[in-house]
Amino acid sequence: PMICTEAGWHSNNYAQFPSTPEVQSRYVVQLFAQSLASRLDAMIWWTWIDPGAGYGDNGLLTQALQRKPAFEAYRVAAEKLGRGSFQRRLSAQELGHPSLEGYQFKNRSGLPLYVLWSNDEGITQTVSLPLPSAQVIDMYGNLLGVQSDSEDGRIDGSIQVNVGANPIYVEARP
Repeated sequence: PMICTEAGWHSNNYAQFPSTPEVQSRYVVQLFAQSLASRLDAMIWWTWIDPGAGYGDNGLLTQALQRKPAFEAYRVAAEKLGRGSFQRRLSAQELGHPSLEGYQFKNRSGLPLYVLWSNDEGITQTVSLPLPSAQVIDMYGNLLGVQSDSEDGRIDGSIQVNVGANPIYVEARP
């Protein structure tokens, strides 16, 4: 078995590595998707609760046991990706830009589910996915909208979604 026993990211400006709660949340989703795509048997987030002095705010909870935004991102990733099955990594050609990263899963109902993001903070690109209709969900589980095939003026069996630094889930509708 292959496992990653310690992975994570902080939500504060720790040493020479600046961060925010939003950046930590992004990393949760990215790490979750990449771990499944790598077929790791287990990936352990370090740590559940912020460890305190000298270690940065790596936890999904504060020391006062308050949920951080990354907690919700982890919950959604576990619900969306943990109950599905990894299918494939999307190529840079499919995504249309080398800074974009994306993975295709099947959700628990067997329908296509994509998770997509840009590795470049300043790049937002429109990506075409081979779906007639899908809901777009942010990394915290909020519905951003429903996309349908004809919304781009063509009926071609594909939808268009905007992909930026914050990961999104694109889930096919039955």
